[in-house]
Parts: sequence; structure tokens; C-alpha cells
Amino acid sequence: GSATVFLFLPDGPGSDILFQELDDDMATIGITLVRADTVEEADMVLVDSVARYGGARWFLNQFNCQLNRGLCSQEADARVAEAVGTDDPLEHAGLLVEAEAELMAGNAYIPIGAPIRWSLTRGGVDGFEENRWSLHPLFPLSLRPI
Repeated sequence: GSATVFLFLPDGPGSDILFQELDDDMATIGITLVRADTVEEADMVLVDSVARYGGARWFLNQFNCQLNRGLCSQEADARVAEAVGTDDPLEHAGLLVEAEAELMAGNAYIPIGAPIRWSLTRGGVDGFEENRWSLHPLFPLSLRPI
């Protein structure tokens, strides 16, 4: 038989192209892809966020169960909490790897591509250097002191 999967994507031409490509791919394995109008009616939701800092913990925190965003893993959250509580860098890194494995095992997250960064600088500008965080490096200086 054929399965139907409802996918929510934000509005825009990039989402339209992505949906068409995914629809074509899913059709080859007998899955009908339908674009959901709301997150609530979707089986899958595209998460498109700008990372505030580079690191596994930011990624893992996007799927924390306390956020009530859908699928999550209590086990992954527990490993992240353990990682935060240790001073040993090797143990910290190992616990974050375990947390990611827990999250992936529960199918809460399906990676569909590498992170993408955009720049609004035309080609040939001298001195331009990409910023992997997608924000100005002096941003903290613009905040008011507490």
C-alpha cells in the first residue's frame, strides 16, 4: 500500500523547491507527500533556525522535551544535563555524543542537509570573511549592561 506523510514547511520559494524535490524522492518509494497548512496537522516539520553559537549543545537544546515542540527524548535531555554538570571535557563531549545518539534513535530528528549560511555581500569585495554563526561578532557589545 501507499503511505501519506504531511510535511510543514515555511512559506517561500525555497520551501517550494524543497517540497518538490522531497515529493519526487518520496514518490519513488511509494510515499505521497502532502504539504500541511499548519504545524499541528503535520507528521514532519522543517526546523529552520539560526544557531546562536556553534556547538552540539545548541543543536540538542532545540529538541529539549521542556520546549513542547513535538518529538523529543528524555534520555537525550538527561545526557545533556549530565554533560553540563561535569568539569571533565572528555566526559562532557562523550555525554553530548550519547545525547545525540539517543535523539537519533528516537527518530525525533532527521537531518536532510548540512547547515547553510548566507551572506549579503557581492562577489569581489576585499576583506569579506564568512561568519559561521550568522551574526555580527561584536553583537554582545551592543547589549545594555545588566
